[in-house]
Amino acid sequence: MHIHHANREDLPEVARIHVQAWQEAYAGLLPQDYLDHLSVATRLVKWREVFGGTAAGYQGSNLLVAREGEPSPAHGQGAAMGFVSFGPARESRHLPWGEIYAVYVLRKYWGTGVGHALYSYARQHFAQRGIPGAYLWVLDTNTRARRAYQRWGGRLDPAFTLSARIGGQDVTEVMMRFEFEE
Repeated sequence: MHIHHANREDLPEVARIHVQAWQEAYAGLLPQDYLDHLSVATRLVKWREVFGGTAAGYQGSNLLVAREGEPSPAHGQGAAMGFVSFGPARESRHLPWGEIYAVYVLRKYWGTGVGHALYSYARQHFAQRGIPGAYLWVLDTNTRARRAYQRWGGRLDPAFTLSARIGGQDVTEVMMRFEFEE
């Protein structure tokens, strides 16, 4: 596996992974009709805005892609397995902490360490800049992801929750915090 900073050519794969990972991870947690109608084209527009620095709240963000194997002239980059997007906290009340905006891995790579490797790169980025920790938001019903984040050292912060409506369904997101030790 290799992880690299995304470039514009990676964005269609990032959008595809984003949609497919939502369909895989949120089946049974969000309305199936909503998941079935997620659009790679719509997601691609959003990722181009984030990548181009025009998406509100995502200035200074980073996007890394995990791929199979090692890059080579003969075999190219290898299949994309997942991605992580991270940067400064979008809400000033959470500064100086960083925020992991998204970490998604295709189901066939779950349990292989891809997600943890992506998280580790984000963590290293933050730690090298003296950022004391990071947080992410996760559906309270997504026990699989919450367990993974706990294995990575994340702790639930009950002081912060978000209420949202996704696909016509009320959902609650909870904050997972990761403190970085010196």
